Formats: sequence, C-alpha cells, structure tokens
Amino acid sequence: MPKQPKPAVTRIATTITARYYPTTGATDGFYLDGRLSGRREHRAADITLDREDRGFFYSVFARMSGGVPDDASTAQVRKHLDQIMTAVKQPGHNIDAEINDLAECAISVVGRIALKHDGMRQPYFGGILVRDSEMAAVTMGGGCAYLYRGDVLYPLTADDYPMEAIDYAGKPVQGLDVYCAGVAGTVRYSNIAQLQLDDCLIVCNKDVMEALGQRDVLRMLYEAEDQADAAGMIMTAAAAKLPGTPM
Repeated sequence: MPKQPKPAVTRIATTITARYYPTTGATDGFYLDGRLSGRREHRAADITLDREDRGFFYSVFARMSGGVPDDASTAQVRKHLDQIMTAVKQPGHNIDAEINDLAECAISVVGRIALKHDGMRQPYFGGILVRDSEMAAVTMGGGCAYLYRGDVLYPLTADDYPMEAIDYAGKPVQGLDVYCAGVAGTVRYSNIAQLQLDDCLIVCNKDVMEALGQRDVLRMLYEAEDQADAAGMIMTAAAAKLPGTPM
C-alpha cells in the first residue's frame, strides 16, 4: 500500500491575473481555491490570496456551454470544481486519489475537445492540486501547468508548447520533463512532486506562452519581486503581443 504523507500545512500566496474578450466558442474562466470567476470578472481579474492550509486547488479553463443556459451551466461547473476543492482539504484524503478525480472534473468542466474550426475558441483546462505539501496537475487542450524552481521553468504535463531544456541564463538543464507523467485520451497528467520553499506554480493558457516565449517568461519570473509582480508583468506583456486574445 502507498505510504500516507504526513499532515503538513502549506502557505501559498496566489495571484490570478486575466484579460477576457468576447469570442466565439469556449468561454474562459478561473477557479481560485473556492472562488469561481463570475460577472465581476467578465473582462478582467486581478486577485491575490495568501493562505495556510493542508490543501489547495487552482484552475484556469475555457468551457463550452453546450446550449445550456448560462446560470445553469455555471452551477454545473461550480459543482464539479467545489467537489475537488472540498475533497483536497478533508482529512483522510491523499493526492494520489484526487488526481484521478481532477481529471474527471476537467472533462466535466470543458466538455469534449473537438477538431478546431476557424474563429472558434477551443476549450482547455489547467489545474493544480496541493495536499500536505505535495503537488499534482492535469491539463487538457491549450491548458498549461508549470513549476518554476531554481531559475528553471519545468512543464508539469506534456502540453503542446515546445520547451527548451535551459534555465534563465540559457544554460542547459537535465530532466526538464521530470514532472511530466502520462496522457490518457485528452487528459495530460503530472507526477506527484514535493513542494519546496520559494517554488512558483503556474497555470495558464498556451496563448500566454506563445505570445512571450519561454525565455521572456523566465526573465520576468527571475526579475519579479513576488508572484503578484510576476503575474502582472507577464499578463501586461502578453496582452500587448496578442491584443484581443483571452488569457
């Protein structure tokens, strides 16, 4: 049987920064450890939380409503996301079980990812769980999840954005994909990793990475004073490169 991790309280400072625009197709949103994006975040968001807990859940996504009225569709999404958030904070749970539930949640939230059509925004999902100082992630479509540690930006899942095996200074690094696990259908999984002091976890859509590139993102993460500064710098620069693109 797997060894149960020791209970551990983790302190995480989290910033969500978003720019949303009217699009055809999937609608963007976020879930910040219990807070689901709503009408107040229809065009933009800039929210920071600083909490201590045994468990956390963060995600960004774009979902298809499937013809369901907006309020009913939002209620369904909240139900799936709240279930993950509640479970990851409860005693007697471990991250090994929760990562499979997170994959099911991702599929329920974004729906089926179909062939791309011109002008149609496609659904995506990027989600990260933290439990007893351990971390795991899943992504779908154009969703991305990363760990910034020791001046290196590690992909947590085998997403579609090509990464160079380099650090901030451009020096080669070994094992860039060490945190990536397998792929099942349209869901990409991470391995379970132990968090360290000053780790930075990132979830975003691929548009952010494509707008700036890995090297610029590394530079901003290196220069930023904290996670709020990093999120603001990255979003401002990415929005200038791809105006009108939801991020």
